[in-house]
Amino acid sequence: MKRFILTLSVLVIVFMLIMHNVTAQNEKLGIGLQYQAFTYGLSAKYNIDINSSVQATINPISANSLNMNFYGARYYYHFPQEDSPLKPYLFGGAGLITFSYKLSALSNGILKDYSDSFFGYSAGGGLAFKIVEKLEGSADIGYGKIDISNGIGVSSATLGVGLHYYIN
Repeated sequence: MKRFILTLSVLVIVFMLIMHNVTAQNEKLGIGLQYQAFTYGLSAKYNIDINSSVQATINPISANSLNMNFYGARYYYHFPQEDSPLKPYLFGGAGLITFSYKLSALSNGILKDYSDSFFGYSAGGGLAFKIVEKLEGSADIGYGKIDISNGIGVSSATLGVGLHYYIN
């Protein structure tokens, strides 16, 4: 499953790069970082038109015996403001968190592998703002839920921030 999600993410980014080269000059591809409710990672944002954009985020983490990965996608609907560096938006997103770690049994020191994956989704709104030419920041608030197991989930308000450099 991890390979499928990673392959899909790479294909989406390659598609965005190709589309960037064949679309109108005002459409932009942004590369940067995105933090969203306890996870952060590398991000690619593509402005489809003045009102719509998509984003793919990936976050591979490895520390000692823990390996965790986040793969996410978002759709943004922008409310463009003429002659304003501020751009309010609504978003909807989904993601997959996978992890594995080794547990050491207390009695005999045998290592055991444990792994699982969680699906989550979120929706909300925010504000994108131009910092300098080609550099955009964003801040948002929303509601998110992660399905842990057999209908059990965790939901909460989410906060997010992003920083993207746009390539023309």
